[in-house]
Formats: sequence, C-alpha cells, structure tokens
Amino acid sequence: MGQGTVVVGTITRDFVRSPAVALDGVMGGSASYFSLAARHFGPVRVIAPVGRDVEREARATLAFADLGALSVTEADTYQWHATRETPGADAETIGRFAGSSDGYRPCVDEASDWAPVIFLGSCDPVAQLDVASAAPTGALLAADTM
Repeated sequence: MGQGTVVVGTITRDFVRSPAVALDGVMGGSASYFSLAARHFGPVRVIAPVGRDVEREARATLAFADLGALSVTEADTYQWHATRETPGADAETIGRFAGSSDGYRPCVDEASDWAPVIFLGSCDPVAQLDVASAAPTGALLAADTM
C-alpha cells in the first residue's frame, strides 16, 4: 500500500453571497480543501472531476499533490451557489450545477496501490460507496456528506 492520503471528492466553483463578502466563482470543493490540509501530514493523491474552465487553477493550487487521477472534462466545473445571512451563519444553498461531476464515478481499479488513509469528500454517495467498497483491507476511511 502507498503512503499518505487518497482524497476523493469535488473540485468546485463557489458563488456565495453574505453581508461581509461575496465569492464569485472561487475554486472550492471538498477535494480541494481537504487536500490543502492533508498536505501537512504527508503525500496526497487527488481523485476528482474538474472542468477545463478550472483545470489550470486546480493544477496550480494542488501542485503538491499527485493529480494523475484527476478527471478533466469539457463540461464546466461543478458550481455551488449559496447565501449566508451573517458571516458565521450556515450557508443556504440556492442552486447547484453538476457540470463535470454529472455521472462521475472515481476509478477504483488500482485500489491496492492506494494510501492507507482515504478521505471520501462530499460527492455523490454512490461514488463514495464505490470507493469504500474497493478500499484496501485495513485502510482508514473518513467521510464527509452532502
């Protein structure tokens, strides 16, 4: 088994309005945020879909990670539109555009080479189950939900 962490999740474009700040198409997503944190503890492999519209930014931001399993599509990157009534309030989702995530299933063919830690980021629950089912015996699984 490899070393480090495998991160399966989403790379998104976030559009969030609040009284204090407005995010207008900022790169986000569970795979992005978790990978940025996990890099402080060891190697990271990212498995996620991304559209060509965000590919360059994703590759630059996540340059520290193994991006060999990044699935680049012609569809625009998943978009999340939300509002917050106050800066610390929960976000209320206004809409989503699946884009590059529509129908995406992570490749689990090489699960035996995966790291001993696998993070299932916020994504389609069926995709999470596919990865969990293929995870190597003894792997530590952590998950986020939609």
